Amino acid sequence: MTLFLLLIGCDEIDALLGGVTNPDVAEGLVVGLSVPADLDLSGTDFADGGRAAAYLSNVGGETPTDVALTLVSPSNGEITFASEGEGAWTTPEGQAVSYVPGETLILKRDGAEILRADGAPAASINLPLTLSAGEGIHIDVSYEDYDGVVVTVLNLATKEVTWTNAPEEAGVVYDMLVEEPVLVVDIPGEAFGQAGEYAVGVAGLQTNSVDEVTDVNTLSSIMATGILDFRRVTVSAE
Repeated sequence: MTLFLLLIGCDEIDALLGGVTNPDVAEGLVVGLSVPADLDLSGTDFADGGRAAAYLSNVGGETPTDVALTLVSPSNGEITFASEGEGAWTTPEGQAVSYVPGETLILKRDGAEILRADGAPAASINLPLTLSAGEGIHIDVSYEDYDGVVVTVLNLATKEVTWTNAPEEAGVVYDMLVEEPVLVVDIPGEAFGQAGEYAVGVAGLQTNSVDEVTDVNTLSSIMATGILDFRRVTVSAE
């Protein structure tokens, strides 16, 4: 037995090996919302405030269907997720997730904790106030203490998302935060294809640590938090 294994003890060894060999994979994402008073997001996917999502699978890629997922924190109490199919779960539409930086957010599966993370602070992002139609925006959070970045663009006239890199399926959260961390994003010009008013939201994401992962695979499971900070961008025809 190596010196490392002798030092950490039998109970710790069992926990370590159990976490590595556990076939269940869980990913959690909790995003708060920051919106200036003069920016109206009614009618959009963000009209009700912050949202949370979870993605469940196993190492073979299979996704469960008969799982109860909840988000627990002091400011939210307990919120039950709704299944979106294919391993994706979200907090219900119309129910905002309260987000307090530094507050601990816990993801439970069938009443038992599997992931926890503290709420990350908002990133410091400078966005242009105006653009020409078809012009893109460069986003970079690599100079701050973040593990990744999520960006969403809304057309305020149509209420539609014109571009986002937000994860929509199992495996994507881990990929963008660990496998190939996304700290720099170039919003394509197609996101601002027409003149008008847009809202651009940017969230710097921070991930939890291995000791905040319970009863799922510790190598592949992760939870991330951040504040989606929206700003108005006016796009002109020229």
